[in-house]
Order: sequence, then structure tokens, then C-alpha cells
Amino acid sequence: MWAGSRPSRLTSAEDSTYLDDAPVFKNSYDPADATLAGDTAIVASKTLVGRDSQVGESFGFTLVARGNATNDALARHEIVFDGNNDTTTLEASVDGLTNGQAKAASFGSIAFLKPGTYLFDVTEKVPASDADGMVYDRSTKTVAVTVADDNGTLKASVAYPGGAS
Repeated sequence: MWAGSRPSRLTSAEDSTYLDDAPVFKNSYDPADATLAGDTAIVASKTLVGRDSQVGESFGFTLVARGNATNDALARHEIVFDGNNDTTTLEASVDGLTNGQAKAASFGSIAFLKPGTYLFDVTEKVPASDADGMVYDRSTKTVAVTVADDNGTLKASVAYPGGAS
């Protein structure tokens, strides 16, 4: 028997103290987010073959979500580009290329708030047609990010299928 005054009976555990006369204790779990930035950021590598890049010449790249799972996670703000929930693409560029030598272009910060495997497409921003002897790479490259819960901290690992991890 309950002695004294008690809260009214509740039928839902949501934000309640008691449920059918039993005390309710709720725990929540929210692991620390994983962020790819700086040295861990997703990168595109550019190699210009045949000449050095010209003064003021740069090469740009775009990263977008690939597939329903990654697009849905982006829409639910489980993936956040550059700290902005409204951003759906990332841009990167590189300049100062030396003939035949690869140079990386970093896509900036991507935060992951939930575990999962996420896919992204990377393309080079190119003109509609080749000109002045330049032949552009119009391929789409896929980047996979696997996010796992490591005892309360999300850890993200990047894989470049067909390339380095």
C-alpha cells in the first residue's frame, strides 16, 4: 500500500515518474559524434599531366551524398557538412600543381551523429567540353565512410574503393 500523497497514475513512461504505481527510471545513450576534418577529412587527389598548372588556375571538386541511406541521414541531420544542417554538398579545390605530381584537395568538416555506412560521390567540376589541349576527367568516384560506436564515441573510417584508405 502506498502511504501518503503520491502522483497521479500515468499510463505512459514518457517523461513520467511513475507508471502503474512503479517508479520509472529512464536512461539515454548518445555517443560522441565523429567528425572528419583536417588530417582526417575526405580528400580528392588531382594530378595534372603534361604541364604545371598556370597562375590563377585551379581545379574544383564536388562531394554529394550517394544513395537513399546517406541522403536520408543527411536530411535527418545525422550527417552535417561544415557545421550547417542546410548544406547538402561540399566543395574543394586545388591549385599550384606540378606536372605529374598529385596534390590533395580537402572537403572540410563532416560530422556523423549515428553509426552506419555512408557513401559519397566525388566529381571534378569541369567545363562542358575540353579546350586548349586540356582533357578533363569526368568520372565519378565513390568514397565510403563507416561509422562505428567505440564505447560511447563514434569513430569514422574512410575508404576510397580502388584507392587508399
